[in-house]
Amino acid sequence: MHETHPAANATAVQTERHSLSASRYQPINGFIATLALLVASGVIFAGSLQISSLVSTELTSQQVFFPPPSSAVYRDPGVGGILRPVAGEQVTDGGLAQLYGEDYLGYLMEHVADGKTYTQVASEAAAHPHDAHLAAEVATLFRYLTLRSMLLEAYAFATFASMFEVCAILIFVTAVFVGAFTIRRRLQD
Repeated sequence: MHETHPAANATAVQTERHSLSASRYQPINGFIATLALLVASGVIFAGSLQISSLVSTELTSQQVFFPPPSSAVYRDPGVGGILRPVAGEQVTDGGLAQLYGEDYLGYLMEHVADGKTYTQVASEAAAHPHDAHLAAEVATLFRYLTLRSMLLEAYAFATFASMFEVCAILIFVTAVFVGAFTIRRRLQD
């Protein structure tokens, strides 16, 4: 007969208790993780909806419209085909803001001063301070650039909102898998 040392028995019992104790709390940890993921998913999704709503509200309030279908811009081979489907529409979301800012305003800026940039025209105007035509070109390019930067900023925020929405969905799916795995483990024990 083989005798075991009392300390060895105590260690074995303690290890068994620890194992039982740890397995008893595993489902609770899984449920807590699932709940935390679900809450995170909901908060992120709500944030994405809030950002989208703010972008849409702000763009709508600005009353920016694409030119009517009879506009000369639609005859331009470079941008006419891109802009024609939205002729006369109001800019109300990030995608339309990008289209208006990059394509329509880009087209207009190219035709203000023979394709020169704002900086180039402003430098010329500084060298010829009494030239009213150059001053008008500087003012026009500045207005276009300002509107363009605001519209592209709205587009960036709308893009972030879309990315947050995708992240919220992925976190939700992860929560479902963690929850299902936890329930399955709990049923097996």
